[in-house]
This record gives sequence, C-alpha cells and structure tokens, in this order.
Amino acid sequence: MLEYDFELLPTNDVIFQYIFSSENSEKCLLPFLNAILQDAGRERITSVRIRNPFSLQKFRGDKKVVLDICATDEKDRTFDIEIQTYAETAFINRMLYYWSRMYSGQLASGEDYHRLRPAISIVLTRFQLFRELEEMHNVFNITAEKDPNFVLTRDFQLHTLELTASKWAHFLKKYEKEHGADALEKHSLRNWLDFLLHCHERTEAEMENMVLNTEGLDAAVEKLHSAVSDTEMRELAFAYEKSARDERARLSFARQQGIEQGIGIGIEQGIEQGELRAKRESVLALLKAFYPLYFTGLEVSALSQIEDPARLDRIFESALAGMPFEELKRFWEK
Repeated sequence: MLEYDFELLPTNDVIFQYIFSSENSEKCLLPFLNAILQDAGRERITSVRIRNPFSLQKFRGDKKVVLDICATDEKDRTFDIEIQTYAETAFINRMLYYWSRMYSGQLASGEDYHRLRPAISIVLTRFQLFRELEEMHNVFNITAEKDPNFVLTRDFQLHTLELTASKWAHFLKKYEKEHGADALEKHSLRNWLDFLLHCHERTEAEMENMVLNTEGLDAAVEKLHSAVSDTEMRELAFAYEKSARDERARLSFARQQGIEQGIGIGIEQGIEQGELRAKRESVLALLKAFYPLYFTGLEVSALSQIEDPARLDRIFESALAGMPFEELKRFWEK
C-alpha cells in the first residue's frame, strides 16, 4: 500500500490541481492528456504549457474558487481540465458556459475571429452524467442533424469521463474482452484513472507495475507524496473538502426545507401553489445559506412577490453556480 493518509486522494480538488498544474507538472499533464486523447482516437500532442500554475494563495480564504487546469499545446489549442465530485443543477449548461468562455476569451477587443483556435474541455465527474450512455469516456462535437458524420467545426470538443463504479467496470470489462488482459494492464488511461481513484487500495507491487507501464505516472506519484507531506497543503486540502461537503449539506437542507414547506402549503392551498411556495422557500433558504452577509429583509420581501416558477429556477441555479450577489439581484430588482 502507498504510505500516506488515504483520506487525501488525488481526486481532492487541491491535490488534483497540485499534481497537474504546479511547478514541473508538465511531465504529468502531457501524458495524462495524451492518454485521454488517444482513448478517444485523437492525435497525441507533443508539448503543453500550463497557463494557470497552482498557487496555495488562491485557496486561502476562498473555498468557492473555480478549480480547473488551463493549458495550451504546440498548436496553440486550449485545454481546460477539471474534476467534479458532486452533481450540480444544470451541470450540462455549466460545461457549455465554461467552454464558451474559454473559446471567446482567446480574443482581445478588436481582434479577428480567424485568430480563434480549438478549445477542448475535459470534465471528469464522480457522478453519472448520462444515464443513456454506457461508455465511461464520451466525446461531443457539433455535427449536422441529418448527417452526423459532418462536423461543423473542430474548434469545439468536449470530453466527459464519468468515474462511477458501473461505468468504470464496463470500461475495464469491454477493453479486456476486446484486447486482452495484458493490453489492459498497459492501457495508459486505465492506469491514470486507477491511480486517481484507487491508489490507496493498490499494493506497492501493483503501483510499481502501473508506473512501469504508464508514461508520467512516476512523476504524479512523487507529486502526490509531496502534497500529502506538506502540512499547509494538507490543511487546505482537508478544508476545501470540508467546505464542499458543508455546501452540499446546506443545499440539501435548503431543498428539503422547501419541499416540506411546499407540501404543507400544497395540502392547504392546492398542489400548484404548493409547488410555487416550495420553489420560493428553497430559493430563500439557499440564498440565506450562500449569501448571509447580503441577504436582508428587503430581499425576502422582493423574492416573496415572485410568482414565476421559471424565474425562481433561474435564481436558484445562478446562486448554485456561484454568481456574485450584485449580479444575482437583477432577478428580483426588475
């Protein structure tokens, strides 16, 4: 077994960032990206430059900072890599929104559109995104509806890797059946993901075998040991993990409170009004939990006047996505 505190896995936000975007992390990031691209039948890249290097400073005092890894390759294509532990409302919309920001963010004011280069999003999730798809790794492009073989542009590419137990098992079983156990043992993406998900369960011999068969994994293991041996980084990693759990608990409480109150109102005033009240109470509870310094009686009064369920949904989803409070206020100050 690896000798480190197994509570801090490479999938922890802080640890993941450190492994793939700190000093000299290119030796980890490049082969990891190539493992993903090759699994999808895409060409390898030969170099990568990290555009947002890891810094402990950005984690201090802000447990809601957006965590992703941004890099460019030798063809000036942009890659954005992130790992998500918990499902969020409108997560698909969120992925598209961040891709669009990455793509449009390449241009400064007045620059020509021909300067735009492909933008590739890679999203790893610990939850199921697509019940209809059995594959763990899926790639999305923009194609013609009547002829899916026609790709509108190669500038858009979105990879999702659903790291759930069922899809992981399907991935292993299918690859071994098609290529054999020896090939699976040397499959780069399999070994990278096994490291991220299960390194705390692997014996020293198993880890040595994975490292031997996987380019860059030795550097990642060293990074992991370095991260969990650093007191400040351990504290921040645990704090960030706790903050994420607390936020999920607050959200769960807000939803449950809204449902319970809505059910009560529904019995007395009718199902339709009960559902509206449930939405309103969920929004109020969420805003009070997420913006305690800004949410006053004025906001309560304004929100209590909203009768449009769709508008309440937009407020809820925007707050959940971390929209600044001053921007959020436009929903009820119209």
